Amino acid sequence: MVDESYTRTLELLEGKKEELVKVAQLLMEKETINHEDIVDLIGAQPFEGDKNYEVYIKNKFHGIEGGADIG
Repeated sequence: MVDESYTRTLELLEGKKEELVKVAQLLMEKETINHEDIVDLIGAQPFEGDKNYEVYIKNKFHGIEGGADIG
């Protein structure tokens, strides 16, 4: 199981090497990056994310504290 996970991780990193390099370069420039930086850099996730996280990001973007959905 560990060997399979290791192999899968290597394949994922090799397959996403271009994106990985972009993120690493931005981190070298800024030291700290956020969700928006990553989306601007490599695009949105290719899958649906966690709804609670999406609400958190949307509220954070609009300056709302806590987890209440703004609709």
